[in-house]
Amino acid sequence: MNETIQAILSRRSIRKFTSEPIKPEDLKLILAAALSGPSACNFRPVHLVVMDDRAVIDQFAEIHKFAGMAKGAPLVIAVCAETNLSTISSHYWRDDAAAAMENLLLAAHSLGYGAVWCGGIIHCSDHEERHEGIRRLLGLPETVSPLGYAVIGRPAEKHPSYPETGDAEKVHHNVW
Repeated sequence: MNETIQAILSRRSIRKFTSEPIKPEDLKLILAAALSGPSACNFRPVHLVVMDDRAVIDQFAEIHKFAGMAKGAPLVIAVCAETNLSTISSHYWRDDAAAAMENLLLAAHSLGYGAVWCGGIIHCSDHEERHEGIRRLLGLPETVSPLGYAVIGRPAEKHPSYPETGDAEKVHHNVW
């Protein structure tokens, strides 16, 4: 089986990590993969905020109530995007950032790291306080919004791969 397909089929969300740091050359590849994602009209609105300072990661984990696993990880990357580049980018920044996040997760996995995507978009009023706390922590400009956060490290847990066939009942041909 092709290595790329194998990485896609075997990647799982990992929430427990060893204390082993991320190699600088691996981080460089992960960031390059994220920034190589497709972009509507090639506006390239995606920005990445790398959190590798223990104090910043721990503050992030305190603010983001669903990212407690970050306290045990050596790295968190915020995938953000400029939302005001154009009328088009204001509609498609989430798509561009989601593509960047998926590339990031697959790159980390292919290099032997585990990762989990923690949400960043405001969905309801109780998320607003978390969102603003993280904006302040990371010093994000008003024109930049986070899509999500990748918590990354060497996995201290293993999950089985999904079946190669996927969920066949969720595949529809031509019509539902």
